[in-house]
Amino acid sequence: MKPVVDANGAVTGDGSPELVNEAIIELKTISYGKQYALNIYDPANPGTPVTEHRATSIAHLSGFSHTGGANDGTCQAMGREVMFDATSNNPAVRNLRYEIDVRCVPVVDPANLGSGTSGPQYNDSYQPYAKLQFGGEGWQTGYTNGYTTKKGGNGAIEITSHVTSQHTANIAYVRPPATSSSADEAVTAAGILGAMKTELDSISDPNSSTYVAANGATGITATITGNCLHLKRATPFAVSTPEPQLMNIITNEANDITELPTNCRHNYVVKIVNSGDSDDDFYLKFKQANAGTVAGTDYFGEGVWEECPAPSIEIEIDKTTMPVRIVRELPGNVYPEGRFLIQEIDFTKRDVGDDNTNPVPSFIGSNLEKMLFFRNRLAVLSKGNVVLSKTNDFFNFFSSTAMSETTADPIDIQASATFPTTLFDGIEVNSGLLLFSPNQQFLLTTDSDALTPSTAKINYLCSYNYDPKTVPFSLGQSVGFLNRTGKFTRVFEMTDIRREGEPTVLEQSKLIATQLRHYFKDPVVSKENQILFIGGSTNNVWGFKYFSNGEKRVQSAWFEWSWRGYLEHHALFTDVYYQVIQSYDTGLNYWYYTDEVVEYTLEAIDLRKRDSTLLTGTAPTSDDNYPESLRFPIHLDRHSVITALPSSAYDSATNKTTLTDL
Repeated sequence: MKPVVDANGAVTGDGSPELVNEAIIELKTISYGKQYALNIYDPANPGTPVTEHRATSIAHLSGFSHTGGANDGTCQAMGREVMFDATSNNPAVRNLRYEIDVRCVPVVDPANLGSGTSGPQYNDSYQPYAKLQFGGEGWQTGYTNGYTTKKGGNGAIEITSHVTSQHTANIAYVRPPATSSSADEAVTAAGILGAMKTELDSISDPNSSTYVAANGATGITATITGNCLHLKRATPFAVSTPEPQLMNIITNEANDITELPTNCRHNYVVKIVNSGDSDDDFYLKFKQANAGTVAGTDYFGEGVWEECPAPSIEIEIDKTTMPVRIVRELPGNVYPEGRFLIQEIDFTKRDVGDDNTNPVPSFIGSNLEKMLFFRNRLAVLSKGNVVLSKTNDFFNFFSSTAMSETTADPIDIQASATFPTTLFDGIEVNSGLLLFSPNQQFLLTTDSDALTPSTAKINYLCSYNYDPKTVPFSLGQSVGFLNRTGKFTRVFEMTDIRREGEPTVLEQSKLIATQLRHYFKDPVVSKENQILFIGGSTNNVWGFKYFSNGEKRVQSAWFEWSWRGYLEHHALFTDVYYQVIQSYDTGLNYWYYTDEVVEYTLEAIDLRKRDSTLLTGTAPTSDDNYPESLRFPIHLDRHSVITALPSSAYDSATNKTTLTDL
């Protein structure tokens, strides 16, 4: 995988975006007489809790007076009015809200009872009543608060009881004014959010009365978007509220997708935890359709939530450490004969999940022993694991969603054995993928019709030694493999391969056990011609010709071909046996003398019998019942017509005829 940061700790951009320290506060309800309070703190070091005192009851003190009005029984100061922290100058004691109900009765002035020609004079007799609407912060029993009404009434109230609570808020103790308790005053989302933002901004302002020098600036940027307040900070922070019924607070996690707002910051990432089990976690990113593209700029608005990878994880397979592919380019003006291109492979990135719900393939950091195709998937063998790509998506080893499992998801499964096992090769059979380790064989299969992450399994089959430097091969209805643990190469054939039970394994090379030296390691097969060739760095090749009728092996035989030179490579393609032969000077004993000229030739031997194929043997006559059985094809590539041979060409001691000057 490509690292998220380089050796110097700098972000390379190859990983998912880094975690942003942010939170979104969405209003759940708009209520009267409520305070939309926030506690913001450092989750790693929450500090000492903030002690909060809040009044729960008040009483009006005696001594109400009316300033600036006539005391004539007209009761000019009578009325109701809401007082808001009228005379408190202490920033820690604030937000007290109460209603003053001043009632009045005109009474006769005893000093001026009037006469026969004039009536008595009246005075104002006021009876003030106080009703607590919100207890504020810092108000304790015995505290008093004076007030002056708009009509000139003067009085004071006293806190008769209070409650004490503690809150973790070492970054910001946000206490905006409570909303109005009267329906006569409009309470709106804009007003609530505006009060919260104003309070947050003032806490960071040293010139504000609510600034706490011991805490310093909060470093929080507050932005209103829709019915939400977005908070962002350079360092981690957590947010809580004493009124959870009023607000829904989301930081980097949410319990359910239904908690997410429809208005947020573009590219906001949140983890949906669902339950206590980490296997059902997934990540969502907010996408705003018309968001700008200026780097470092935050964009807000309505949008949708899309699944994304966890922040700060590796999401891209490093293609420079992976196998390459060879692509045939069609002929063109520049390359009239076409050409082959060697290209690095762009593997699909991990677009969702994390290392638990969508882990990296197990072959990351290990050797890739083999790559092959199985059931429309690219299979990679690494250590004891088989890793299969998504169905019909050969270069994608990640799930498309972490919310649920799909039948097309990649498969990463391990072969269980009693001792460490490394899988080196595999070959597809009717019942699954036959896997080979140096001393055990396994079968990747399923009991279901579909091969999926939940149905795939690896069964132990048998325990035979296998040479990892060779490749298994298909013989049609069976599978062959080589064992080179001793001085000689042994050829095994495995049949009756089923999901359950051990297969049948036969050693087909017993008849020539001492002829197949250990350097015979390269098998090639033509299933159509029912023939197997095994070669190596030698001047001969052994062939195994077999004939099967249905499931029954009717006949088989071994034969040997030899030539002057050493086999570098051989292959069977469209019924033609190709050989790359390294020829050498006849005077040399070893082919690896590099100071001599060495010639490489490509031989092609057609295994099919054509009209032009040279035959040897007795020519058929009209009396022969099986004329074709009397003549045999000569499997030669280069041949010349020789009119006559000298008698010295044949050596009776070696039973060989030597041809020269061809």
